[in-house]
Amino acid sequence: MVILIILTVVHTKPYLAKHAGTTIAPEFRLLPAMIGGCLMPASLFLYAWACYHHIHWAVPVLAEAMFACGNFLVFIAVVVYFSDLYTPVGLVASALAASTLLRYVLASVFPLFSVQMFQRLGVQWAGTLLGFLSLGLATLPFVFYVVGPKLRARSAYLVRGQVGEMEERAGEAI
Repeated sequence: MVILIILTVVHTKPYLAKHAGTTIAPEFRLLPAMIGGCLMPASLFLYAWACYHHIHWAVPVLAEAMFACGNFLVFIAVVVYFSDLYTPVGLVASALAASTLLRYVLASVFPLFSVQMFQRLGVQWAGTLLGFLSLGLATLPFVFYVVGPKLRARSAYLVRGQVGEMEERAGEAI
């Protein structure tokens, strides 16, 4: 985790120095989520197919460590992205609350079907199913990185003057 924090700082510092005194596009904050989004499906596939008695116990533990790193990167990137996106209009708390509510609803619903899924499909195929689901969701940071400025321009919650300035920065970042 410490290495990931250091990499995030090393990644951000040159960009901030280059654009000192200007507004940074919120999409710039999604780069750690892109890395984490790739780590999570890979770790789920590794975990799913390393859960055999003849495979050393350290391999699934390594897969779960990879998942934790990916989860950390995605979570931090989303929080910072929402903070950058909604700070000018004072809606950061609402955006983070909505994100947290969605995360808690999903966390409360998942146990209702996960036990049956793992019993019926087995660890390998249930883990593979989750890996493919995670692989589909891993594309979201890339999509928001590309179409984020267009979505922000159509948003009723953002101040129009700041959207234009952020789009110019997003064009330079991409």
